[in-house]
Amino acid sequence: MVREYALVVMNNQDQIIDRFNLDLITAPTGNGFQLELSTIATDIEDVITKVVQKKPTITMTVHLIKNGYSQSNVLTNWIQKYSTADTNMFLEYNDTTTIKYCGGKVTSLTKTEKDEYKDLAQDLTFTMTTPFFIKRENTITIQVSSVGKKYAFKYPYQYGKNVVENNEIENPYILDVPVIVTIDGAIDNPTIDLFDGNGERYSRVQFDGVTIAQGEQLVINSAQKKIIKINTDGSETDYRPEVNPEFDTYLLAHKGISTIVVNTNDSSTGFKLTGSWRQYTLW
Repeated sequence: MVREYALVVMNNQDQIIDRFNLDLITAPTGNGFQLELSTIATDIEDVITKVVQKKPTITMTVHLIKNGYSQSNVLTNWIQKYSTADTNMFLEYNDTTTIKYCGGKVTSLTKTEKDEYKDLAQDLTFTMTTPFFIKRENTITIQVSSVGKKYAFKYPYQYGKNVVENNEIENPYILDVPVIVTIDGAIDNPTIDLFDGNGERYSRVQFDGVTIAQGEQLVINSAQKKIIKINTDGSETDYRPEVNPEFDTYLLAHKGISTIVVNTNDSSTGFKLTGSWRQYTLW
């Protein structure tokens, strides 16, 4: 098996809802990574004040075998459909051991003549807006089948009818990574906290005076900077104005080990929290 590329689109919960496989790719460039350093120069040595990862463009040649023009039109129409600012396009890269994604848009696609076999080669440019990341999907689960006392916890556990699985986030990246949380009601005043390895809270997102009823969902997508309530009829409501301004708006996990906690003592039948995060990588 050789490495594979695809273009994919994700919804507000970072779930893939459409894809276009790029079946035959040659001459990919832009792989690997580059770091950008901010420094203060001194007489002897420069002092590093900030390290960030550059977001380069990725180029490749897409080979459309047989009926190249028809296939090119299909690819162009697919890209056009998802080239608006409010859609979330990603480049998927499968190196045969790990699947990674980076956000961005296709910003260039050349079109030349077919060869004698009716094949068409097109040079594609993908401009990155995020580093590559691994989707840590639905690895966090907090579920309560009946209201009980609230217990502090650090490690995965099961106590009575309360179930907590993998409520730790391990982030080895050089910067904070965004956490995506979906809360199924019912719960009053949803409050989600992140604690560091020493048990100190460093982030809180709270919805004071808000009730998520059974059958409704609250989605905090810190990667896309969206907070929505999914109503029982499937319609969506922007819930960013409902965030308590005293605390944070989104959940960003610090480098190292973090633990996620939710106010389960204010929940009732149907409550469940599932959490994911984008594990950014240098490459």
